[in-house]
Parts: sequence; structure tokens; C-alpha cells
Amino acid sequence: MIRAALMSVLLSLAACAGMPPAREKAMCAAAERFVLPPEARNDAIAALPETERNQLALDMVACLEDRDPEVRDGFAYETYAAMMRGNMLDTGTLRALKGRLLEKLADAAGDPEGFRGPFAALVLSEVARTDRLEPWMDPDERSGLVAAAAVYMTRLADYRGFSDADGWRHGVAHSADIFTQLALNERLEKADADIMLAAIASKAGTSAHAYVFGEPARLAAPVYYLAGRDFYPAESWPAWLSGLWPDDGLLRENAYQSEAALRRLHNLTAFGEALYVTAKASGQADRAPLADASLDFLRSLP
Repeated sequence: MIRAALMSVLLSLAACAGMPPAREKAMCAAAERFVLPPEARNDAIAALPETERNQLALDMVACLEDRDPEVRDGFAYETYAAMMRGNMLDTGTLRALKGRLLEKLADAAGDPEGFRGPFAALVLSEVARTDRLEPWMDPDERSGLVAAAAVYMTRLADYRGFSDADGWRHGVAHSADIFTQLALNERLEKADADIMLAAIASKAGTSAHAYVFGEPARLAAPVYYLAGRDFYPAESWPAWLSGLWPDDGLLRENAYQSEAALRRLHNLTAFGEALYVTAKASGQADRAPLADASLDFLRSLP
């Protein structure tokens, strides 16, 4: 029975990546995740010859938009996470993988099912993490990743999160995850941080959709980490937060008489609360200005 299940997974993987039968051996080693505990799965991936492992990382990009969540999320993403968190990919492969994922992110609208962009973003957050821990991108590459993630987040109109039938999409949260890794990167430049804050502002108080899958907390995370940098003086946070829904902002006067206004109010309240709780609970002096500004912002909401 286990062997049959494994072969079923292999056939799905070979189909999603368009691989010839000769590549199935490498896929088999990685797909043992389905019949082995995580530690054994990771050992199996690490045991692959280096060239096969690096090629597998490039081949799996196609699996990130597979309709089956077990292939898309359970196999592809988890294998990417194991590879990158286990330092199993060389720099050349990471750079090539980043390029392929950025192409997918730029063409997210080309996937009507809505999986391409969110899962490209999720794996790009793992790529960004590798650079945070052991830098390999140059400043232009890092800025390019910031810009691509910001464009994707700002233009994103598909707010689907989780469904029992399809699993996760979660584009807002996954693009915020890229920003979180970049915000933690000590080589991030202020100009890039500014771009990230502008993109987050475009989604934190959207009136198009009421968040229900934890998006406000994920959007708040990179802001929290940026508050620990020396980029922004204390007085910058009240100004930035008030700009999310200024006193003369659209719909504010009729906040409780409009569905769009109620969605914005719901989202901004959740975002402000996530910022306040995280900053306040940290007990760190450099987060106190963000905590104070967040509380004042929450009090200012209608």
C-alpha cells in the first residue's frame, strides 16, 4: 500500500514538472517525505548527488502551481524549505531559482487558479532567508527582490486564503513573508525599506476584502522588525500609521454605514492590534515608539 501511494506521488510529480522517467529516481528520494518522518525525508534529500539535488530544486518550480496541495505545498514547498534550511543548494542554484521564481511572480495573473504567485512568493521568502543568514546577493539583486515583491503585493487582487478543497493560496501573507526576511537582513538599505512600507500600506487597510486568515499579523511582522532598525525616528511611526486612513480618508465619515468602510476598519484594527501587541510584548525600548503609535492609531479609528 505504501509503495502504491509513493508511486502515485511520483507520477503526479513527473507530470507536473514534465520530467522524463530518468528523473524519477531523484523525485523518488525527495518524495519519501510522504512515507517517512521529516528527519528521514531530509536525510533522503541530502543523500542525493549534488547535481541531482540542485537540478531538482529548479525542476520543482513547476510543482508550485499544481492543483493538488500535497504536491504544491506538502511536497514542493516543504522540500524547498528543507533544502534551503539545510544549506543543500549552492549559490548558483539559488540565483537561478530566484530568477525562475521572480518570473512566476511577475506572471502571477497568468494562473487563473491563483496558486502561481502565492507559492512563488513563499519560496522566495526562503531564498531571502538564505541571503539573510549567509549573504550571496549583491545590493542590486536584493533591491530587485524588494521591488518585485512590492509590485506583486500592491497589484494583488486575489485575496483567497485557505479552502478545504484547494488548500492555501495566501498571496498577501506570503509576499509579507518575503518582506519579513528582508527586514531582518542587516544589509537592507533604507530606500528598500521605504518601498516595503509603501507596499504594506497598500494592503493593510484594503477595503476590497476582510482578512480572515491571519494576514494582518503577517503584514505587521516586517514593520515590527523595521522598527528595530535605525532607519526611522520615533516620530515617523505616528505619521505612517495615520496615513493608512487619514482623517479625511475615503469612507471614514460613514464607517458603519458602508461594507467597504467596515472591511477597511476591520483590517486596520487587526493590523494595529498586531503591531501593538507584538511591539509592546517585546519589552524592547526600540519598539516602544511603534507600540505607542499603534495604540494611538487604534484609538483614532472610528
